[in-house]
This record gives sequence, C-alpha cells and structure tokens, in this order.
Amino acid sequence: MHNENKEINQKPLTEELYKEELEALKKIDNNNKPKNWVLSPQAVRDFILGKELENIIIKES
Repeated sequence: MHNENKEINQKPLTEELYKEELEALKKIDNNNKPKNWVLSPQAVRDFILGKELENIIIKES
C-alpha cells in the first residue's frame, strides 16, 4: 500500500493563523521578556485570554 498520492492536511500553526494579532502585541509589548521569548508573559496572557487593541481584537472566538 502506497501513500504517495495522499495529501497530508495539517492544522495551520497558531503563529500563522494569528500573525497580525501577534505582531500588534509585539509592537506594544514593553514588559520584560524571559530569555529567548518574543513576547512577555503579560502579552502572552493577553493573547490567550483576548484583549482589544486599536481596532484589532486579539484571538476572538
């Protein structure tokens, strides 16, 4: 049995789905970030819980 012609459909990465929202958070994030983090813990919390920023709603469900 060969799987050569089957397409593999993967769910897009969260980073890709919410690229604009993450970039908006990154621009206004003035808090301290742990080593190797792009966003601060506060910005991550805002992303997960949802926060409205200048005409952009972070992660509306």
